This record gives sequence, C-alpha cells and structure tokens, in this order.
Amino acid sequence: MVLEGGEKPKGPTHNFVKEPRLIEGADAYERLGVERKATSEEISSAFRYLASKYHPNASGGGNEATMKLITEAYANLRSEKRVAYDQTLSLHPDNKTPSRRSARSSSLNLNEIFRTVKRVYPDTTLNEMFSGRATEKSQMSMKERATIAAAKGPGNFMALIDNETGKGNFEVQELISDADVLNAIKKSAVKEVAVSFNRYDTFIWGWQNVFGFDRNSIDKSPEIYEAVVSTAIDAARQGPSYFHERLVGWRSLDEKLSLPALALHPPVAAIILEGLKTASKRGSEARAVYISRWEAFAKVKFKNPR
Repeated sequence: MVLEGGEKPKGPTHNFVKEPRLIEGADAYERLGVERKATSEEISSAFRYLASKYHPNASGGGNEATMKLITEAYANLRSEKRVAYDQTLSLHPDNKTPSRRSARSSSLNLNEIFRTVKRVYPDTTLNEMFSGRATEKSQMSMKERATIAAAKGPGNFMALIDNETGKGNFEVQELISDADVLNAIKKSAVKEVAVSFNRYDTFIWGWQNVFGFDRNSIDKSPEIYEAVVSTAIDAARQGPSYFHERLVGWRSLDEKLSLPALALHPPVAAIILEGLKTASKRGSEARAVYISRWEAFAKVKFKNPR
C-alpha cells in the first residue's frame, strides 16, 4: 500500500551488531545478536525483528523451533532476570567477559513493591491495587487478557507479550491467531474507519509490521466494507469535497471502495440526488455547479444533467 510518504516497509528492521546464532548451544545474547552491554531497547528491537521473521504466523511461514530459541533468550534478558542470567554466565568456564552487575539488594521499599506489581499487572492503577481489582485481573484467563490488549492495539498486545515472556509464559504469543483476539482487532479497526483512512491504515499496518499479520483478513471483511459505506453516507451529507477528503484512500483496499462505487451505493446516491433537487430549486446555475462538483470530486457522471 502506498501513501504520501511512499511505500511502507513490510516489517520491523534492526541493525545487528553480530549475526544471531539461533542454535541450542548459544547464549541469550548470541541468539539475539546483541552485545552483553546492549540496552533494553536494543534487545527488544532485535527480538521483534527476529519474531516477525520466525514466528509460526509470519508471512514467510516462520519456524516454531527457532521461535522458541528466540523467546527463551528474550525471557532471560528481561528486567531483573537479566541480572541473574548474567551472573550464571560469569560462572561459566568458557565465559571471558564476566558480568560486572552487582546483585540486587534484598531490601524492598514501597516504590520497589509498586514497580513489581506494575510489571505483573501493567494496566493496574494504585487504586485497583488496594481495592482488590488487581486480584480480579490476575484471575482473568490469558485469552481474556490477550483479547483486551488486542482491542487496544498492537502496542498493548506487544507489551503483554513482553510482560508474559519475561515471566517465562509463552502462551500469549500463540493467541495472535485466536478467533476472539482477531475479532477484537477487527472491532477496533472498524472504529478507526470512522476517524480516517490514515488512522485505520496505521492501525492495521502496526499489526502487520510487528507480527507479520495478514491484513487481508481485515481489509476484505464485510465489517470494514459496511463501516466505510456508513462513513460515505455521513460524508455525502457534507458535500462533494468532504466526501472526497474522507474517502479517497479506501480504493487501495478494494475497487468497490473507490469514490465512484461508494457514490453509486444506493443510500449515498439517494443523498446526492436529493441534494441535486435542492440545488435545482435555486436555478440552473446552482444545479450546474452542484453537478460539476460531484463529478469532479467523486468521479461520477449524472444522467441527463440538464
């Protein structure tokens, strides 16, 4: 799909410091192709790139065994687990670059407790912690949590994956293809249709970019078609220039969402013809201007325009 900025990349990119070693004997840093001093952002970037390439649901087919190696490596390099993992590496006889990280203090203060709870329940507020709602959230199934995160967008879903894989739970990664999760994504996409084509396209592209998501399952769905038609009906009431502005991008998804096709959709056509009657009452000049504007902006032709 091409927008004003040119063609969008098909997936995440990452500049590897060294070639990832995706084998059983490699340590976590080697598997992700990062240095021991890599930042959390660099580690996440490497993981997302490799996940988009090797996830079983990736567009190229992926590789389940390789994906397991990647997620295991990522889980070991997240937050406090990285400290313990680095210490195990420093004790390994083949390790020539022992970790200089000091062990974490065993004393906990309130801020540390809150940070720990937020890692476990990232969407939990302080009020929920003390009201018991955090416990309710903890009792939700992984599928329920994944569905809620998916409805909020790919960023929230990725945050849930990060949080769960950091705890050694890889179940959530498989839920990207679950019917309820896909339905939640579709419902959120429908809401974005009402905002603008660019908002919708950015939302869907986010899923495609991070997870190798096949966007055709959303783009070609009846729900999206109905949402675009509903937008066309509202836009037609505002006039031809607004109609063009709101709907010009949708043709890239499907020819039946082109401006002429939407203008000829019966409810939209009825609004346009009703406007023509109103313009005609104001005189032939107003009628001619009305027709010329709709023909210019919506690429439609009127029968017997005179």
